[in-house]
Amino acid sequence: VWVIGGLLCLVFALAPGMVSVWGTLGVIAAMAVLPIAYSYGYSRKQLAAHTLPEEPTAAPGSASARGGLWFTGVIVALVIVLCFTGKITVNYGETEFTLKASYWQDMTVTEIGQALGISQAAVSRRLKAAREKLRGMLEGGGCSDRAQREEARSAGV
Repeated sequence: VWVIGGLLCLVFALAPGMVSVWGTLGVIAAMAVLPIAYSYGYSRKQLAAHTLPEEPTAAPGSASARGGLWFTGVIVALVIVLCFTGKITVNYGETEFTLKASYWQDMTVTEIGQALGISQAAVSRRLKAAREKLRGMLEGGGCSDRAQREEARSAGV
């Protein structure tokens, strides 16, 4: 299930628009549900055949069962937030494949500072340092493709 699910996620990463998002979410959901459904069916079969091993399990209302549900809920919420708060752009051509992902898309310096808990000045200094580092890499030949260097220069870096 996990190998096939991983391959399907890669395929959906190349799909256009919302097909990519919903396809990936569907695959992730299937990867979560299928093993659970299989285990449930297998345990029911063992129970009917009276071959169920005598291992301690968590009762449905126990603290460990509630903890597992909370953990699962937090993970699912985190995945949903990460899927819908960032921006992912996939560009592919005959000789290239570029995946651009950004989480801070369209945020102002003030909003980034509030999210990180730092001042606007600190955000500006970090952005400036990142631009200077990128400029140095581009001018020093850190990019392997001339078109990438020209694209970065035209973007104002």
